[in-house]
Amino acid sequence: MNKLLYGLMLFTLMGCSSGELYQRLGSPDPSGPPMRYPLEYPICRGHSAAGTLYVPLMIRVVGAHIPDPMKLMSRRQKNPTDDGCYRWTGPVYPYIEEHDNSSNGFAETLDTLGIGYFSAVSYKLNLLNAEDLRKEAEHEQDTLKVRASLLAQLGKTNANVALKDEQVLINGLTWRHTLTARYDTYDLSAPPTGPVNAWFEKYEYTIDDCHVLRQSASYNAMVVADPEWIEARRRLLRELVESIRIYPVTPVELAAAREANRRANDD
Repeated sequence: MNKLLYGLMLFTLMGCSSGELYQRLGSPDPSGPPMRYPLEYPICRGHSAAGTLYVPLMIRVVGAHIPDPMKLMSRRQKNPTDDGCYRWTGPVYPYIEEHDNSSNGFAETLDTLGIGYFSAVSYKLNLLNAEDLRKEAEHEQDTLKVRASLLAQLGKTNANVALKDEQVLINGLTWRHTLTARYDTYDLSAPPTGPVNAWFEKYEYTIDDCHVLRQSASYNAMVVADPEWIEARRRLLRELVESIRIYPVTPVELAAAREANRRANDD
C-alpha cells in the first residue's frame, strides 16, 4: 500500500479542523487565523506570442497565472488598484518543452488555512500524456484500497461524489467540466453522510487520443462553506480557463523560437 497516500488520508481524517474565522487582508501567519485574500483576485494573462511550445505535439499553449498573494498585497499598500502582474518589456518568445507533457507543474496557491502555510485554494495547469493518465487510473485504484483500510481501522474514511460532469464550449474549444466533493463517510456502500472535506474542479480539453490539457482547482472545506468565497474562487478558475489559447506551430515557427531562446541564453 502506498504509505504516503495512507498518511495523507489519515491526516485529513484526524487533524484538519479549519475553524470559521479568517482575515481579509495581510500577510499569512503560520500560527494565526485562516486568511482570505481579495475575492476579486486578478489574473495575469500571457502574451499571445509567448506560452509553452510542446515540440512533440507542435502546439503552443498560452494561459494565465495568478500573482503571488503576498507580493500583490505589498504592492497594493502603495497602489490599491495594482494587479500584481509583471510587465516584461524585452523580446517575447515561447518556452520550448521537448516533452509531450507537463504533469509535474507547480500549483499556484491562494488563501491559507491557519495551519502552518497550508493553502485553502490551489490552481494548476497541466498537459497529460497517455502515461500520466495511466498512472492516475492506478492511483485511483490505490486510493480505493486505502479508503477501505482506513474504514476498517478508524471506523470512517472519505469518498468522492460527482456534483457536475458536463461539456462546455469556451473560446471555440469543448472542455469537459467536472466538480467533485469529498466527504467523510462511515459506510462506503452508502451515500456519504459526513461533512465535506473539499471540492475539486477540473476543465479538460482533449487534444488527441493520448493528450489532455487540464486546468484544475481544489477548494478546502472552509472555502466551500462560504458561498461568497467559493463562488469567487470558482469564478477565478473559469477566468483562467477562458484565458487559454492553443496555437498550431509550423516548422518555421519552431526554428524561430529555438533561435530566440538561443539568443536569450547567450545574453
